[in-house]
Amino acid sequence: MHDEDSTNVWWGIKFLIMEHGLDMQKGRKVPVYIEDMVPFNETILSTQEKKFWLGFERIQVCLYNTLGLFTIHRKNALLSLQYKDLQFSLQKDPKGGPPIPLVELTAEGVKKFMGSTDLITFPLPEVIYGPLLVFCPHTYLFGMMFHAKAFQHPGLTSMAQLRKLFVRRGCQQMPLCLKHETADWYIFCETELVKGTPVIQCKKPMPKQKMGRLLVVFSEIHGWLHPLFSHQFRYGGGKILNESGWVSEEQWMLIMKHADCCMFVEHYHS
Repeated sequence: MHDEDSTNVWWGIKFLIMEHGLDMQKGRKVPVYIEDMVPFNETILSTQEKKFWLGFERIQVCLYNTLGLFTIHRKNALLSLQYKDLQFSLQKDPKGGPPIPLVELTAEGVKKFMGSTDLITFPLPEVIYGPLLVFCPHTYLFGMMFHAKAFQHPGLTSMAQLRKLFVRRGCQQMPLCLKHETADWYIFCETELVKGTPVIQCKKPMPKQKMGRLLVVFSEIHGWLHPLFSHQFRYGGGKILNESGWVSEEQWMLIMKHADCCMFVEHYHS
């Protein structure tokens, strides 16, 4: 949408609000946390009220919620993620245990209104939260890679095979490289019907509007009074960073991609 059209739409909405006497008070900035999202993901995976061509589409929505909460990235950054933005490895356990799987994520599609920006790499350790693993990023990301046969090693197609690998003596890690031809594949890709058969279009990103609609639909099915929207992940994560004291103010602004703390007070603090 062009800037002029966007302005006209904004004024049109404002006119309708005033004409019908609607409430112009800003909505509350309601954060969401992992305690909210685990049962939400369970609903996404189990409900029969929303049908998909492929179960893979449910997995994508669950992964989107998981990464949104852990990385605090904006919707654009998450939906632009490609396989080349992921690094997989096995890390040596300093206590002598089995190797530890690690996924590192670098989102290039971050906010760039002020020009180039420093990229942040998020390490995603194996998070175990509940017996069903519905909020474990490893469960979804490794599962997607196995399904796509994306690893260079031809025998690496399941978690059972991954558990058989060990880090070479004298090394601290073992990289798990992806095939070069998968570099431009999208993690959140589109699924389309081709001659009556659902096909995963790996090189075609999922539209932002589609993910937004899915969050609204699943919010209604889950029984939430107000629909979930992507920025609520940032409300929750930003509040934790602001109040916990775990990071410095400079690190906090770097993670949130804010120029100064006034941005948080104006747009996130409730």
